[in-house]
Amino acid sequence: MLTGIPVSHGQIDTARARARQLGVAHRVHFRYADAMNMPFAPGMFDGAFAIESLIHMPDQDRALQEIGTVLRPGARLVIAAIIDRHPAGGPEQEIIDNICAVTQCRAIAALPDRLDRAGSEALEFDDLSANVMRAFAVLSDRMREVRADFVARIVPAYFDQLVELFRRCSGVAAAGYVLAVAQRR
Repeated sequence: MLTGIPVSHGQIDTARARARQLGVAHRVHFRYADAMNMPFAPGMFDGAFAIESLIHMPDQDRALQEIGTVLRPGARLVIAAIIDRHPAGGPEQEIIDNICAVTQCRAIAALPDRLDRAGSEALEFDDLSANVMRAFAVLSDRMREVRADFVARIVPAYFDQLVELFRRCSGVAAAGYVLAVAQRR
């Protein structure tokens, strides 16, 4: 059984509908939960993944600790996330600060050390930055093409700011993207 823990009731509704549509509703369960305060028993899960979610956690260390607690020893955790590759300064830091403010996220610094403190060992740490960060420019271009679809739902100035930030983010060497696999000790 797969358990998903979105923090949005709307995401849960969408996930359940999609699971029914795909004929897998009997194999998945979605529960409103906070990854920084898991409502599950210790060692309950055989694996976990955090796909672009840790960047939204106010306390990333607490979230990693909680994830580790609900994993059985030897279980794997897969993380895909934006990371701090090295300290930024000047214009790069301004871009990072702006994108984090607009998207309400923060890049993850020192992920292997954080995993270690949370009781997991990093087994793989693949820096996908060259491919993924370049995609921000493509995303920016595509968002411009479909602008009319978005501005009907959000403030046009906010949308335009986000598009420009994504474009600028594609050139920030201090930010990167990683796919990491860790094992619970």
